[in-house]
Amino acid sequence: MARYAQIAKALHTRIRHGDYRVREFPSLSELAGELGVNPRTINKAVNELLDEGVLQRLSTGRIAINEALPTEARHIALLVPAYPSIHAMLAYQAILRLANARGWQVKLVNYSHWEDPTISRSLRGFDATIFVPAGEVPPAIIQQLKSSPRPVVVLDQDTSSDGIPCLRFAASMAIPSLLNILSDAGHKRVACFNSQPVDPVIRERIDHWALWCKINSVKGQLIEEHVSPFSSAIDQAYKQMSSILDQKELDATAIFCTTGAAALGVMRALYEHGLEPGKDVAVCAADDEAGRAPYFRPSLTCVRDPVWDPYLDVCLDWFAKDGGDWVGPLLVHPVQMPIFVGESTGAVTL
Repeated sequence: MARYAQIAKALHTRIRHGDYRVREFPSLSELAGELGVNPRTINKAVNELLDEGVLQRLSTGRIAINEALPTEARHIALLVPAYPSIHAMLAYQAILRLANARGWQVKLVNYSHWEDPTISRSLRGFDATIFVPAGEVPPAIIQQLKSSPRPVVVLDQDTSSDGIPCLRFAASMAIPSLLNILSDAGHKRVACFNSQPVDPVIRERIDHWALWCKINSVKGQLIEEHVSPFSSAIDQAYKQMSSILDQKELDATAIFCTTGAAALGVMRALYEHGLEPGKDVAVCAADDEAGRAPYFRPSLTCVRDPVWDPYLDVCLDWFAKDGGDWVGPLLVHPVQMPIFVGESTGAVTL
């Protein structure tokens, strides 16, 4: 195959996968520099795509993707923070699998701060967007989501009051059942440990813990020192718990962690200070760290994620209709959340 034909094929593949939906199609000189070939070869490859109608020449002379090119395949963006969680990556895999079964393309798109133009470009450039917030969504971004020309669904935050459809797998209704495992084991001093920035999901988890402590006459110690956005919650949790243990400031026989990531850092700090999770101090978490919690050592007692597929299909069905009226409540979430009881919880020994 001639070199220009290889380049035309590669460019067509990029276009098909949505690689130029959040940025302009490069100039001929930019492509020549990127691919390390003669500009005449690039020109020949681009002309082939112009002849096929894949590209179009604008009135300014610039080459662009032909948006009028008929296609049945939708291009979906999963718009995630530049430091995506394992939970977000599992969501990507699930969405990719379900979308590919429909013959659609899914692109993982990263943004690094709230003013990142990638957010608005994604909302305009893709046929639909699933948005994963990095903490509490500011009003300006809410307005962008509401005014998006293409369908958008928010993942794991409740934006229903703003009129934006959302899927929430991180529901908190199972937290009292999780904490009852601690009270049944005799724990009367249960700390809540959080290293995440406080968004509505984290706040709800903390509020459930606080209410449970009050109802069950349990002494609660709230431990919070938030990691900065896009930084490691595990590392922050490890450092924070190590400092507390060094200063002998832990006043609890059990620790409820707002995330599985925080529980990882907490358990490592406990080990290094001669305390064994599940025997000396019980540890549990409000999520299963993207399905990995049962494989920790000790295995982590936690709220398990539900099967996502039925909820994601609600979202994709809406995308298939190009948006319009959403069927049912704007907030879609599982009614029940399973609990996994691992080795990290045990009877009081302190």
